[in-house]
Amino acid sequence: MFQRLMKDPFFQQSAVIFLLSQVGSFFHFLYQYEMSHALSKERYGALNALLSLAMILTVPMATLQMGISKYVSQFKLKNNLSGLRCFYSLWIRDLFLFSCGMILFFYVFKSMFISFFHIESSGVFILLSIFAALGFFHSFGLGVLQGEERFLLAGFCALLAGVFKWASGVGVISIGYSLSTLMSALILSSAVVLAVLFSKTRSYWVNPFGYTSPVVESFHYFFPSFLAYSMLSLILLMDVIWVQHFFGKGSSQAGLYATAAVLGKTVFYVSLSIVMVMFPKVVVSDALKANSKIPLVKTLLMGSFISGSVLALFLMFPEKILMLFGKQEAVGAVLYLRGYAMAMWLMLLLHIFVNYFIALSRFEIVGVLFGMCALQVTLIFLFHARPEHILWVIQGVYLIGNVTCVWFVLKKRTIQKPIPSMITVPISGVGLSDPASET
Repeated sequence: MFQRLMKDPFFQQSAVIFLLSQVGSFFHFLYQYEMSHALSKERYGALNALLSLAMILTVPMATLQMGISKYVSQFKLKNNLSGLRCFYSLWIRDLFLFSCGMILFFYVFKSMFISFFHIESSGVFILLSIFAALGFFHSFGLGVLQGEERFLLAGFCALLAGVFKWASGVGVISIGYSLSTLMSALILSSAVVLAVLFSKTRSYWVNPFGYTSPVVESFHYFFPSFLAYSMLSLILLMDVIWVQHFFGKGSSQAGLYATAAVLGKTVFYVSLSIVMVMFPKVVVSDALKANSKIPLVKTLLMGSFISGSVLALFLMFPEKILMLFGKQEAVGAVLYLRGYAMAMWLMLLLHIFVNYFIALSRFEIVGVLFGMCALQVTLIFLFHARPEHILWVIQGVYLIGNVTCVWFVLKKRTIQKPIPSMITVPISGVGLSDPASET
């Protein structure tokens, strides 16, 4: 049994990206550890509220990462490298234009963000928008690697992201820090990782001008995927922002809740890399008319076991974990940590289900996520007398979402409207060398 498991390609690829991403996650943890000791509770809560906003902006770009992965898998399956090069280059062009528009939006409406977050600095929101823009390109680059099933390189980039983020935190603490300095350091670390990503896929680049945007042809896939990932990210992250909004002024509760959220999300993120392996496997299985539920079940089992093991530690030793993570007053977050860790275990299962449905273009999941998002917002507005009330809300909403997804998996699949599977744009004068051979 053990030897059979070790020879399973799904297990081997999952193990590679899991181990590398966990080393990167360890350095992300070290960054948060440094910040929790160096910053006051109020400033630490503000920093994590800003990072949550950045994640809300960039996590929907999982639409991009998974969508790019789906199309790249199809390009590679049909050996259409000329179409892949055009697809790659056009997306870079369109992402650059979109990023410029987003930065302009933050500049125009910076006073609104200052008022909502109670942060008296306009520059920090401009820096935040630049950091989010880099996140778009990061998701795009990972999507290319994922579609090619170059999981070793994808895991290495995840490792680098953690190492450089930690190094940026060390640098900021040594020279003196402010929220603007912290965001500037994060921008620099993200840019270094992007340089590595694009150096490994640069041979796909061609002049993109004069060609139709791939967004137009693939709209029927990307738009509902974008809606699904946008609502999924809101469901995951909005609680920290609302706690900052309701309790961030004149109270330490927002900082304690942020501490619990940072640690509790470990349960969610520790198994997230396995989804990267599942997604292209489901796409290929569906294209070959094989049983696509097999990679889903494998991912659920592996994710449940890994994240469940971490959850057990949080349930049994919350005080010791908090003492390791933060200063003495961080122990006050024990009130939230157990519940938040349980919520993140449920969120991991939900995330796996959503990616499975999107890989199969089963967009009935969008309605489920919309209902979850509306329910969570409504309940938070009704029950927010204390931060733990918000925590109870997200636990209940995540549980409802998982039960619904199980029912959808067991339900007979309905016939979907055909999704454009390829974008074929021949480009003359372009060679057919494969950058995957470079690594």
